Amino acid sequence: MITLEFRQMVTQRFRTMKSPADYAEAMHLSLSYLNEIVKETTGFPVSYWIQQEVILEARRLLYYSQCSVKEIAFELGYEDHTYFSRLFKKQAGQTPGEFRAGYRGRGMMEGWFTRWRGMMEEWVTRKGGQVWGRRAGGTRE
Repeated sequence: MITLEFRQMVTQRFRTMKSPADYAEAMHLSLSYLNEIVKETTGFPVSYWIQQEVILEARRLLYYSQCSVKEIAFELGYEDHTYFSRLFKKQAGQTPGEFRAGYRGRGMMEGWFTRWRGMMEEWVTRKGGQVWGRRAGGTRE
C-alpha cells in the first residue's frame, strides 16, 4: 500500500519534488522507513523511482517535442540544465542530444517503450504478479 501510494505521488509530483525526503515527509513517514518499504517491494530505492520517472518524461519530450534540452530541463524542474544532462546520461547511457538524434524520425521510440514494458512485466511476474496495485498483464486488483 505504501509503495503504491509512493508511486502514484511520484507520477503526480516528480516535476516539483526531487528529494526522497520530500516524499517521506508528504507521506508522514521517515525517509529510512519509506526507503526500506519501497526497496523491499520493488528492489530499488526511492531515489531510483524518482529519477526513472524524470528520465521517462524527458525521453518523451525529447522524442515528441521541439523543445531544447535546456527548456526540457526547466520543464522537468531543473534550473541547471547541465546537471539535468549529466543525470540523463548517467541514467540513460547517452546524452539528451544523442538520444534525440538516435531515436527521432526512425520510429525506434516505440521499440524502446515495448522493451521497457516487457522488462517491467517480467519483473512483476517474478515478484509474484502483484506490484503497485496491478497484476501481471496489467489487470487491476
